[in-house]
Amino acid sequence: MKILKVAGVIALCLGIIYLLLVFFVLPFFWSLQSQPTERQVEQNFNSNRRDFQLIVEYLISSDFDEISIRLDSGSPTDNVRSGLAPVSISDGNVNTAIQRLSRRGYRTISMNEEGVRFLRWVYWEQGRGFAYLPQGRTSEEGTGLLPFTIELEPLSEDGWYFYVEWFSEWRRQQNAN
Repeated sequence: MKILKVAGVIALCLGIIYLLLVFFVLPFFWSLQSQPTERQVEQNFNSNRRDFQLIVEYLISSDFDEISIRLDSGSPTDNVRSGLAPVSISDGNVNTAIQRLSRRGYRTISMNEEGVRFLRWVYWEQGRGFAYLPQGRTSEEGTGLLPFTIELEPLSEDGWYFYVEWFSEWRRQQNAN
């Protein structure tokens, strides 16, 4: 009987250790490896520049006040919304560019009056990507196109930025002020 109790305690301890590894330790180390280097960011931007520009030109000249395109579930061209209403993109070249970005790992494209955001790297509460902000950062902190941004670095082309958003870190910085 004692052997069964000891075995049960050992199994419980191993289960807890496993859960800690899976949910806390391994994701932390994975996130460190999955964050792009400065060189990877610039290479990614340059290799997708034509698609970015085509999409930006289309969205800014469209009648949409805001738009969100989810690229990480189903067909990207079926996940286009303006507010809550589904909408379609009529330009075949733009749809092709959106599908290419989806295949390259992009998660979301968002647009409002401030500019266009391309979310690429995601991990829990953290997101990283590129943004076209023709007027620079215009919104108050925590609102607008890039909420919870903790880093905003200009790229080699005017109006383009690499951003890092992280809700917990942003909230901690806000509370420290």
